[in-house]
Amino acid sequence: MPLTNAERLRRFRDKLKADPVRYNEHKKKERKRYHDNKVDGTVKLINEKTERAQRQQRKKWRGYKRTQRQKLKDVEQQLTPPISPVGDGPPDAQFVFPSCSRQKIQSNKKRNREKAKVYRDNRILEKKLENASRTIERLKKRLARSTNKVNFHEVRQENC
Repeated sequence: MPLTNAERLRRFRDKLKADPVRYNEHKKKERKRYHDNKVDGTVKLINEKTERAQRQQRKKWRGYKRTQRQKLKDVEQQLTPPISPVGDGPPDAQFVFPSCSRQKIQSNKKRNREKAKVYRDNRILEKKLENASRTIERLKKRLARSTNKVNFHEVRQENC
C-alpha cells in the first residue's frame, strides 16, 4: 500500500532529525529562505502589516495557542491517574480536589487589596474635586456680585 504525503513527509523529517549534520544544514537553509522572503516582502513582520492584518494575525496566533494549550491539557489528563477517594470509606466517598496554590491565593488577595485601595483613593479624589469645584463656583458668584455692586454704585453716582 503506497504512503500518503503526510506519512512520506513524516519519514523524511524523522530521517533528517536522526542525522544532526543534515538537520543543522536544513535549519540553516530554512532560516536563509525565510530571511530572503522577508527581504523580498513575501513575508511581512507584524509591525509592517496594516492594523486589520495585525488583528487577524494575532487572532490566528491566539487560536493556535488555545489549541496548543488544550492539547497539553489533554495529554496531562491522560498521564495523571484519577483522583482517589479519601480514607477507606465507600467508593462514593468525598474526593480530594487540588485547591489553588498558595502563591495564587496570595496574589489574588494582593490584587484585590490594591484594587480596593485604588477605588478608595479614587473616591477621595472625586470628593476633593467636587469640593474644589463648589468653592470655585462660590468664589465666581462672589466676584460677580462684587463687580455688580461696584458698577451699580458708579452708575448711581453718575446720575446724582
